[in-house]
Amino acid sequence: MKSVQRNLFISAAIGLLLWLRFATLYAGVITPLPPNSQVTDAGLVKLADATQPALAVLGNTLYATWLDERAGYDQPDIYFAQSTDGGVTWSANTRVSERPYDDWSDDPVIAVQPNGVIWVAWYLFYTADSEKVNDVRLARSRDGGQSWERFTVVNGVPDNEDLWRPAIAVDESNVYVLYRLWGEVGGVQGYDIKLKVIDVQSVTVTTTAVSDVPVAGRITGGLLDDGPATTLIQRNGVLCAAWEDRRSTFAIYSACSTDRGASFSANTSVSGANAIYPVLALAPDGTLYGSYTASGDARRNISLRASTDNGVTWGEATVVTNVASPFKVGDWALTVDANGQLLLGWINDGTSAGDVILSTSVDRGRNFSSVIMEDGQGQYPTVSDPARLKLVTSGADLNTKAHLIWQDDRNVHDEIWSATALLDGVAPSAPAALQAQADDHSIQLTWQPAIDASGISGYRVYRATTAAGPFSEITLLLQDSTSYRDVELPPGTTFFYQVAAVDKTGNTGPLSASASTTAQGGSGLAVTGQIAYQSGADSKVRNLADNAERTIANVRGPQWSADGQRLYLTSNGAILWQPPNGGQFTTFAGPFDSAIEFDVATDNTAFAVISLRQFGAPGVPGGLCTVTEPRYFERVGQEKYVGTNELALQVTIAADRRWIVYRYVGFCNVAAYGQVTPANLCLVNTANGEERCVEGLDATDPDFAPAGSSIVFAAPISGQAEIWKAEVQDDGTLTNYTQLTRGPADQPSRDPAFSSNGNWVVFARDTDPGAGEAFRLFVVRNDGQGLRPLELPGTDPTWLGGGSAPSLPDLPNKTYLPMVQRH
Repeated sequence: MKSVQRNLFISAAIGLLLWLRFATLYAGVITPLPPNSQVTDAGLVKLADATQPALAVLGNTLYATWLDERAGYDQPDIYFAQSTDGGVTWSANTRVSERPYDDWSDDPVIAVQPNGVIWVAWYLFYTADSEKVNDVRLARSRDGGQSWERFTVVNGVPDNEDLWRPAIAVDESNVYVLYRLWGEVGGVQGYDIKLKVIDVQSVTVTTTAVSDVPVAGRITGGLLDDGPATTLIQRNGVLCAAWEDRRSTFAIYSACSTDRGASFSANTSVSGANAIYPVLALAPDGTLYGSYTASGDARRNISLRASTDNGVTWGEATVVTNVASPFKVGDWALTVDANGQLLLGWINDGTSAGDVILSTSVDRGRNFSSVIMEDGQGQYPTVSDPARLKLVTSGADLNTKAHLIWQDDRNVHDEIWSATALLDGVAPSAPAALQAQADDHSIQLTWQPAIDASGISGYRVYRATTAAGPFSEITLLLQDSTSYRDVELPPGTTFFYQVAAVDKTGNTGPLSASASTTAQGGSGLAVTGQIAYQSGADSKVRNLADNAERTIANVRGPQWSADGQRLYLTSNGAILWQPPNGGQFTTFAGPFDSAIEFDVATDNTAFAVISLRQFGAPGVPGGLCTVTEPRYFERVGQEKYVGTNELALQVTIAADRRWIVYRYVGFCNVAAYGQVTPANLCLVNTANGEERCVEGLDATDPDFAPAGSSIVFAAPISGQAEIWKAEVQDDGTLTNYTQLTRGPADQPSRDPAFSSNGNWVVFARDTDPGAGEAFRLFVVRNDGQGLRPLELPGTDPTWLGGGSAPSLPDLPNKTYLPMVQRH
């Protein structure tokens, strides 16, 4: 798989990671993927390109065709190869098109009948010095591709512009070729969508109108050329087409035939306005799926709709991709396997490279899991630019396979490559015995584990405000225990819940029976001690018993010591402390360069700082590096670790001093400068300096608990920064992710800190939903119960004391995020 080096393009890879929702390693894939196979053979000479692949399958045999320039750039041919071992190896390449007739061929497509007869169609742009212009050609092989008969099924003329990209489908009796024909009616220009029906016995041809309005096909705005993109699918006697239409402000339209293409249903709109690039798929149960993308969103979202009545009506659209800039969806293919599993093959296309991704869904497109299908082999695998992806499936049950083919320039010029994955199309069972227990401003859910042959990866939780739904998923990360706490709920409101399991290959199973309860309100908040916080340029200390408050001028970053005998602050680059009730300042460490962020360990000896450093860097624009490096000291003067050349923020130390954790946002050195957006959360083992990072989490303000390995932080996993808790394992892995807050829209939370007794978390929330800021302090129990406002304006709180917190059964909400070891 491609590696993305740390530079300004990391944000795009992180955007993809976030879309994958920190999911499993494989998307419905039972076994590790074998290496990619090259379809084009040694006859494709250096610097000649092979492009525009198409793929068909019958049994375990794959059939591929493509446009090939091995005989010359100005005279491309249609070539063919087959694989009898499911795509592991491919036959010698053979030419399908005929010279000198097919001088300038383009856009081949392929289909195979149940009896093994192979059909290839393509567009003949023109033959030099002849009347052969804008033809659609068809070739037939009855001997497995060893020899070909060729026919012209659309005899074009120069005025028949843009017949590019015919689509093809077959059944046991006929071959169906969909094409578009330019025309003008009443001063309006457009394309008629037409179908050629070829009787395979006599090779006689009839023509059927598919679009029911003259020149309905849109003349511009196609994803890949100036005419409407089209698609054609056939399964179990149903034939359906879709195309880009000028009606409904350029929507995708479709029509289906149940009489072998003799007639088509009335055209219906699959999409909303301004949609492009339709791709259809038919499921074994007759469900028709339509996919497309909007022309206005830079091709970052593929939308999916389903129809159970051959396209007469369509369900609600579901967005199945959300690719971060500068990446976009370059191309995709859609199909349904024999088990009813929906497969989406797509290209995550960057500015100079891309990835081929397979996404699968066993719940009719509600949830997808994904895997990158490239193996990273070749001369330049990390900068290759795949295109023109096609996808088919073979087999059934646990012997189901996905086969993908695409054009790939990993070896400088374009070649045809393929990949195969063995699929798991069996969903896990539904969780049983779901129960909902009302608590203080929260609801605790528990259920019995689901069952799956590959094992259970985690669970998704769905919520509604009525028994009939609609239910929306509220788990932002998979929960790998059989419990979940829904937090920050309004008292007196009844909520309904369902749970679905996700297996180890990423399949999401059916929903459980529902459970409901009404969130409770809490009594008065029994908290004790003192809270220090930032207020403008000053720090303030509030006694919670009598609300008495004092101000400490011109200092920042208050932090209580674990023993409660010191209040640490920073001023003029130094770390200072004073007794809890005020008094003379004592310098603890520093001064360091510039204003700093810091954390002092529980023994009042070890500490960590974020310290500024500048140095000349000729290889960097402007010639100057300004870095903010994380540093760890066993005691004053004994530095043990420094994150050299890093741009870091916000540091914390574990209670046992084993880990420091900070926010990594980039680097600068004598050769280069780069930023990471979103930022990474990095953990450093203080014993050996080994560093591990959670990429793309964008966590801020981490804080370790006063005992144990719990850590809290703010992170925008939900799209808005909320407070989360996790556990640091012995290997630096973060587990047991628990969401502690779910605030109102446009009111993000930040600056979480454990109380000194570890029972509570205090944090700041921007209570102004507009563009301004109005940060006020809140507290919440460390399991998500009992969230309360403190009615204090401020940021960067720290809490000496806490208050009681009843013991609870061990019901962790677990998930795992990918870790990257840096050194």
